[in-house]
Amino acid sequence: MDFENDAVCEKIINEIDLVFQNDSDLCTFEIIHLAANQNKNKSPVIHAENNLGLESWCTQHVYEYAHKTIFNKKMENPKSIHCISIVKYLNCAILINPDVATFWNIRRKLFINNKLNITKEFKFSSIVLSKKPKSNEAFCYRRWLFSFQSAFATDWTYELGLCERCADKSSSNYPAWCHRNWVLNKSPFLLKYEPRITEKFIRKHIGDYSGYSHRQYVLYKLLETNIVEDQQESCKYSELIHFVNRITSKQIATADQLIHILLPTGQTVHNEIQMKSFLHCMNIAAQDLEMCNELTNMYGYREAFQCHRRAVLKFIVESFKKFNCVDVIGDQPQQKIVKIDGSVYCGPYEFLECLRSSEGGRGELHRKWCQTFLGFQYRGDDSAAIA
Repeated sequence: MDFENDAVCEKIINEIDLVFQNDSDLCTFEIIHLAANQNKNKSPVIHAENNLGLESWCTQHVYEYAHKTIFNKKMENPKSIHCISIVKYLNCAILINPDVATFWNIRRKLFINNKLNITKEFKFSSIVLSKKPKSNEAFCYRRWLFSFQSAFATDWTYELGLCERCADKSSSNYPAWCHRNWVLNKSPFLLKYEPRITEKFIRKHIGDYSGYSHRQYVLYKLLETNIVEDQQESCKYSELIHFVNRITSKQIATADQLIHILLPTGQTVHNEIQMKSFLHCMNIAAQDLEMCNELTNMYGYREAFQCHRRAVLKFIVESFKKFNCVDVIGDQPQQKIVKIDGSVYCGPYEFLECLRSSEGGRGELHRKWCQTFLGFQYRGDDSAAIA
């Protein structure tokens, strides 16, 4: 019976290997759930329109046979592990269970010994991710492969698209978002497109906080790299202007007026590009506050909306203090916190005082959060503040 099973498994592995050889446009792999072999004369390998499927009744047998073959070869002759004939077994083993680091390490050795083609390896890892979009080993392997390729010859937009497809397929896909962060560090010019892409993702997956977390990362990265997206003059900083007017009861309408409010002591410290980047990021932050309000009105209270709103508020306050060179005072559990209360903190920092007053009307728990993480101080009469 073992010999018969081994023969069947070998046949299935050869069929899968033939698909890889003949279909250069193969893009997905899936295990098709089938409790038993319903037709013994039919192959469990299904290949249609650049998609590969394997019936689930045979996956355990195929995986165990591939696993056994790989390790037997390694035990009998360590040099045989560098032989190209082992690849077909590796392919099947990884497709069925991509979380075994040993299999990926064997592929690395084969690649270093010029047994594997880098283009085909990128293609194979993307096929693996089509089946298991949270495979951290597959993402790690792709990053390792990039070390052998010039950055100028890399299609970074494809890599971002792959991350997006994986995040779409599986919620809280932090391996995919971490890989996306890595790509953006390698190609920072793509950062300017991220606000629109992440907003689209958030509106599509309102409960998936990994998208919000990535958007927060993008905000800080945009401010750090001074990347600004060109905007039409008619809609330039419109969200930020509306936000500042709402909390300060002013009627500002231009970028110069915004700078006067948001950079009261920092205008002489920063150059024009830095100030534009600051306003651009603050505009995105103001847009996010409005987006959270909009999503709450549409879907009701969600923890993700509240957490993202607070993260954006923290970004706004930290950026204001950083760009205005506000000194840290007091002894607080968090770093870079300035105590702000209406009785003593005014003058050039009117924006922070107005924000403190505005946020004070969102309830006692929110005021405690603002006090702990933003340095806002509230007195008893502040409980009547209007948001």
